[in-house]
Amino acid sequence: GGFSLKIEDHSFNLQNTYGYRFFTDTEKFSEALEKLYTDEVISQIEKEHLCALVLTQVSDVEDETNGLLTYDRKVLKVSKEMMLSISDKLKKAFYK
Repeated sequence: GGFSLKIEDHSFNLQNTYGYRFFTDTEKFSEALEKLYTDEVISQIEKEHLCALVLTQVSDVEDETNGLLTYDRKVLKVSKEMMLSISDKLKKAFYK
């Protein structure tokens, strides 16, 4: 992942931001995250026979804005429905 989305009124530090890919709106952030899991991760599960997947940063922490929740945990950057859909697709890929 490492997808960074800073939400101005819900960030620890507006000057410094760390991540690998940077987004300025939740729609593009969500689209990229969904594509990462449904295209890249699932293909690796099938191709490389992966047996686990770990999301290590659920919420933002100070300068890192890679979480699904903001630093203050008041804003969910993606929809619950999208994450449930991704989870369902991942389960199906793991249990083929």
